[in-house]
Amino acid sequence: MEFSYATDTQAQLSNQSFWKRKREWALLAVETRLSGLSIQPKVSSSKSKNRLLFSSNIIKTQSFTALDKSYQGIAPTSLAPPNTTDIKNLSSSPLLKNSIENVPSRPQSTSPNPSTSCPRFNKIQNIINSPSVDLESLQKACWGGVPYELRSVTWQILMGYLPCNANRRNDTKIRKHKDYFGNIEKTFIDKQDSLDSAIWHQISIDIPRTYADIPMFKSERLRDSLARVLYCWAIRHPASGYVQGMNDLASIFYAIFVSNYLDIQIFDITPENIENISKSDFEGVEADCFWCLTNLIGKIHDSYTFTQPGIQRQIIKLKDLVQHINPALYKHFEKEGVQFLLFSFRWFNCLLIREFTTNVILRIWDTYLSEEDGFSNFHLYTCTALLLKWADTLLKMDFSEIVLFLQSPPSLQWSEKEVEILLSEAYTYKSIYSYSALLQQRQK
Repeated sequence: MEFSYATDTQAQLSNQSFWKRKREWALLAVETRLSGLSIQPKVSSSKSKNRLLFSSNIIKTQSFTALDKSYQGIAPTSLAPPNTTDIKNLSSSPLLKNSIENVPSRPQSTSPNPSTSCPRFNKIQNIINSPSVDLESLQKACWGGVPYELRSVTWQILMGYLPCNANRRNDTKIRKHKDYFGNIEKTFIDKQDSLDSAIWHQISIDIPRTYADIPMFKSERLRDSLARVLYCWAIRHPASGYVQGMNDLASIFYAIFVSNYLDIQIFDITPENIENISKSDFEGVEADCFWCLTNLIGKIHDSYTFTQPGIQRQIIKLKDLVQHINPALYKHFEKEGVQFLLFSFRWFNCLLIREFTTNVILRIWDTYLSEEDGFSNFHLYTCTALLLKWADTLLKMDFSEIVLFLQSPPSLQWSEKEVEILLSEAYTYKSIYSYSALLQQRQK
């Protein structure tokens, strides 16, 4: 994504007016999504009658002040094909390998309070209990977060695993479960001696590192189940096979679905609780996790194929966005020799799972599932907002300090309220810098 500065003064003023209106509507949209209500902009009757008025504190952050300055005078031009030389040269970097294999120590998460009295709870429950779910209404209701009691079924619908038609859900589950365990039988019983040792070895290394700080993931029963899911997925998708980081993605679904079956909050589940789940129920959890993982990776499949071109494109876009939103930070990274690949590869490969506590990442995924292309396009803007949060701090650091800081980021201490501000900023960046918006302005 490239921008050029307009040379004509009149054109500059026109573009500034466009971006100002664009930003105001974007901020209003954030308020609307977070509240789950339909809000109309207030219009003053004074001289500035076309100016929108806002009251929410959630959108009044320092990064928006910086954003005001960043887009003034910017006019869209054409998109140029990226140069991926720097990414290819760093593909075997020890620092990059360390960023994937290193799991930052997370602070202890706390269980959320029951949310059955929350207005959003009733709204989402009414939608998912209807004979045919209105997907657009469900997405709007879930953008500001899904109560943990409703996450299991809501996510399965938003993920495209369960159909919107309530009458078809049971049959769909039965068919999907049968399909999955048919593959398990062929793989682990009929062809036990022909297992791919390289894939199985890598999975066996990664499994113990998966959320090692959460008691439920110390269960051998759950670890064996997770290993089967990952191996079966890899065998069914030879174009990508197993890639480190997939274990993190699958673990999120296990946390949600096991909690739903036990009716116990994630951080209170013990290995003993896992052992007490009936065989049929646990098989259901395993199959559901497999199909949701399949649907998730299907949305970002080119991020896991050979050379991971999807991640390469995302890193280039992140680099380009930072260059134009905060040129000072971009130049500082260039001066210190900090390649975006060194820290952001993990952000795109593991979808920020290692940058936040479990409660917070579940909240982020609520929004991703409510956005079109949430795990690819919206995730890009979330990463942009996250990096720019620390711009002032990073500008004072040298190469080694920057790399160490971003590999164990302070976001691990964030609350859900802080991440909601991050998501609102990401939505604003997406609205202002989206390619479709730029194209429309260029055609005017």
